[in-house]
Amino acid sequence: MADLFNRKAMKRQIYLLIFITCTILCCKNLKTSPKSTIKMETFDLEYFKANQKNGTVDTTLSDGTYIVMLGLDDSYIKEVRPSKSSPYCTSYFFARSSLKLSQVLTTFFKCPTGIMKKFDENGNIIETRDFDALYKFSIDDLIKKIHTEFGVDLTNVNQHVEVSRGVDTKIENLGYSIMIFLTGRSYRYIVVDGKTGEIKKNVIAETIE
Repeated sequence: MADLFNRKAMKRQIYLLIFITCTILCCKNLKTSPKSTIKMETFDLEYFKANQKNGTVDTTLSDGTYIVMLGLDDSYIKEVRPSKSSPYCTSYFFARSSLKLSQVLTTFFKCPTGIMKKFDENGNIIETRDFDALYKFSIDDLIKKIHTEFGVDLTNVNQHVEVSRGVDTKIENLGYSIMIFLTGRSYRYIVVDGKTGEIKKNVIAETIE
């Protein structure tokens, strides 16, 4: 069970893998946007090099905002959370060659949410994807429901909870999957319909050693 609660280097890699998977699943559904230019953000490489340890920089600002910077083979990533315990994370991807912003994606636990944006080298938005469009029952609705019915706060990752949801538009009945870790090896597994909010499954199970 201890491995399930390790929320540092391993979880960052999980978010990156999920991002890549979501991009592959949804590439046919990405919309080409009318060109809209934003002020181009660039990756602060000098700050990163001066402060990185083992390829990572962790920073907590005075207002509690938690920032992690990572260096990968073909890109740099800046992850921004409202607080260290928040499940919301906005990831900014920067091209390693130019240090320019190439993509922005927000996640809730492992769930892409909001509008993903991709940019060209001039800061023009060239592709977008609304990950919330398929879910009439929103993440805010889910947070309220789980807190009301199970007494669990999904806005705090220290609650030992995992949340995921489907992003493949070919699947008709998309939904949320929630694992609430209890005592020992036991956990509660809940499936919530993404359109109606109906609880489709609610079982207690045990992890296999």
